[in-house]
Amino acid sequence: VHLVNKGALGRGLAYGTPSPHHLLNVPAARMGISAHDESGFLSYLQRLGLPFGAGDFVPRSLYAAYLQWALGEASAVAHGAGVSLQTHDTVATELQPDGQGRYRVHLQSAHAAPVHLVADSVVLALGNFASIPPPVQPDLDWGAPGLYASSWGQRVLAPSDIFAPVLLLGSGLTALDVLLQLRHEGHRGQVTMLSRRGLLAQAHRRQETPPPKGLVPADAMQEEYKVRGMLRSLRSMVASAHANGHDWRDVIGGLRAATPRLWQQLDTAEQQRFLRHLAPYWDTHRHRHASQLADIVAHERSQNKLCVMAGRLQSLERDGQLWSAGVQQRGAARVSKLLAHAVINCTGPSTDIRRANDPLLKGLLHAGRLKPDALGLGLEVGPEYLLLDAAGTPQPGLRYVGPLLRAGLWEATAVPELRQHAAGVANAVVAGLQRGTDTDMGERLTTAHI
Repeated sequence: VHLVNKGALGRGLAYGTPSPHHLLNVPAARMGISAHDESGFLSYLQRLGLPFGAGDFVPRSLYAAYLQWALGEASAVAHGAGVSLQTHDTVATELQPDGQGRYRVHLQSAHAAPVHLVADSVVLALGNFASIPPPVQPDLDWGAPGLYASSWGQRVLAPSDIFAPVLLLGSGLTALDVLLQLRHEGHRGQVTMLSRRGLLAQAHRRQETPPPKGLVPADAMQEEYKVRGMLRSLRSMVASAHANGHDWRDVIGGLRAATPRLWQQLDTAEQQRFLRHLAPYWDTHRHRHASQLADIVAHERSQNKLCVMAGRLQSLERDGQLWSAGVQQRGAARVSKLLAHAVINCTGPSTDIRRANDPLLKGLLHAGRLKPDALGLGLEVGPEYLLLDAAGTPQPGLRYVGPLLRAGLWEATAVPELRQHAAGVANAVVAGLQRGTDTDMGERLTTAHI
């Protein structure tokens, strides 16, 4: 098994942060890497002697360490069974069928001679892509001082700028991460979050627990094919749950398993309607932040250090040492000006692969080996996670697993779902190799690309 991954394994955008203030948004007891052992992460923390309980929200850097440990454990077990794991600290730049039922995977190399692997089965286990800056004006240089196209992996302010105003584009979990990081670095100035609706993510309860069984029927909304009808049903379920001493969070959690079915019940026009009108409200209730962060946000707002604004960014222009942002606030007739020392794009990960700056995906798109979904949410896949080509045909031996499954399932971005899909795609690879449908060749070799 060849694992191709640039940089530290198990980190990526989500878990690569070293900040102790960046927390998981799922309690520790439900973050095990296997669905058969939900508490695996908690057991790992306890073996290390760390003072975390089942309901605690743990720094993401510790989860990265857990994933690295789990990979090492799995590698050791597999080695004992005669299976070897070889890791490659690089990226795959090209993938082509070799005409004999296998795939040739080209790797980025500093050497003149090309480096490639030949694989019977390939899994694109691609995570999230960096956010794309809003199209404010075509000639705007997001590499200019004070403009940040992405919120990750860089220090924004020098120590001399600790009281400078900062504008964050977005008010979701990414923006909250950046606020915490700024404060961790010593920033004391005002931070403004600007998003179309000015919505902040909701918080988990202090002691977050799984929803009671049976609160949401397994066949909930089974006959609903319109967004409006689903919304009415959801509000009715929340009201009923509240009357019986439960919380709206229990209803949202209870719908989790049914969400892929509900998404697939909607035709494309209804899915577009959901994205246009309801998705931001769903996301702020479904993807909640750790309960202790609610106190931080409340304190920031009470001290007028954090302003959450609903509106659209219309322009960005240099004004001396600052940036002047033209903002059309929601309901306002005129564009107002907002001055900021730094403007940081916090609009969250991109899901439109047609805009991804990745040589492998660009090549596969150009060759017609990928089929983006109509709504720009991810990739089209067929049975056994096989990638569909541009004509909609499953490609033997070429699979995808990751958050871009959202296109067909909607609920495919959090660990409880991703671990099930990871197990599913692994089983599909093994089954395909055993059947001979993934390869007609002799030696079995699987390549995973992350």
